[in-house]
Amino acid sequence: MNSKFPVIKNMFSAYLSQDFDLDFGSADEAIFVFSSHADRINKERALAELDVLLNANLDEEQLKNIIFNRLGCCYFYPAEWGGGAVWLRHVSSLLKSGLSIE
Repeated sequence: MNSKFPVIKNMFSAYLSQDFDLDFGSADEAIFVFSSHADRINKERALAELDVLLNANLDEEQLKNIIFNRLGCCYFYPAEWGGGAVWLRHVSSLLKSGLSIE
């Protein structure tokens, strides 16, 4: 399934790697940095990939498996967010705000 999500795999595995808190301070800041480095096309692709994932009607365990194991995210969102879908919508909103300031 991760081959369907190359841009968010890059975002999660590179920007939310095991040292994201040392590199960026927070998960939100890591997403902001990704957004500042990515061109408009890749931000739009990331948003489209997030939409596909959110619209797949996956349960929380399936989302965790995809986010952590297939997309390489090291940020443990369950400690701060109500679930994967809630957090992914938040990530989407951060990316959309990055598009609006271009």
